[in-house]
Amino acid sequence: MLTQRIQSVLHDRCTRFIRKPVMTLHEPKALRSLTSITLELPPSCIEISSAFPDLFVVGTYYLEQQTNDQSGSLPQERRGSLLLFRLAGQNL
Repeated sequence: MLTQRIQSVLHDRCTRFIRKPVMTLHEPKALRSLTSITLELPPSCIEISSAFPDLFVVGTYYLEQQTNDQSGSLPQERRGSLLLFRLAGQNL
């Protein structure tokens, strides 16, 4: 049930930005990690294009909320990045 929900969300997000679906949903298969990396900031989104199927972009975003005991709130600091990855076979 959860796998179907994840596939549905991925399908909706992919087809929202691309006219043709990037993937066709079939019977769910067991997923496994091919590789793992640690990013400096939390990932917030991923974009994939059918025009460049070997490339994908990961967006990161972090909001630091700083507080000052005497005067209340200080300005918030926003940090983020766009990371471009190339998938070559099973390697990033």
